[in-house]
Amino acid sequence: MPKSPFLQIPESIWILSNDLTFAIVDQYPVSHGHSLVITKRLVETWFEATQDEVESLRNVVVNL
Repeated sequence: MPKSPFLQIPESIWILSNDLTFAIVDQYPVSHGHSLVITKRLVETWFEATQDEVESLRNVVVNL
């Protein structure tokens, strides 16, 4: 499976990351502080994420 197209985003603008996920400020926020938390592996839906990816996503969300 190909890597996430979001990985083209430079790491210098990632606001938080770990081995499996990273977060960026949304360019079109729906509210102040809105961020996107993204898996590094291309995952089409939440239900296709591995348990490790789900835990990684939650960890980033909690620490934003």
